[in-house]
Amino acid sequence: MIYEYDPIQLTIILSGLMGLVAMVLYIIVKAIEPKYPTRSGDAIEPYIGGEHPSILSRPFVPEANLYWSFIKRNFAKAYGFLKEKMHTGRFSDWVNYMTMWMALLFLISLIVIIVLITGGV
Repeated sequence: MIYEYDPIQLTIILSGLMGLVAMVLYIIVKAIEPKYPTRSGDAIEPYIGGEHPSILSRPFVPEANLYWSFIKRNFAKAYGFLKEKMHTGRFSDWVNYMTMWMALLFLISLIVIIVLITGGV
């Protein structure tokens, strides 16, 4: 027996199922993830990509850099929160942050695509 489905409806259903599977996997990972204090041994030294520590003594890009000056000027509170509250120096925290950021961007793009396909806006 052959069934015919509306492609838009099927896309929305499958996207919802993917989101549900992702949420279940996230809950499972968080449930089995080891708990650790806010500062541990691996957070004592900053992760510098495997470079020799002498790289830290070299001058960095100046504050006048276009991107960072724009961020600091326009998003000073958010930047301060991210820098002071969320930064621990652990590489695993960076990976978690980037994973959440990419998931957020994926969800936003998925919503925009669905709205455009369904003829909204």
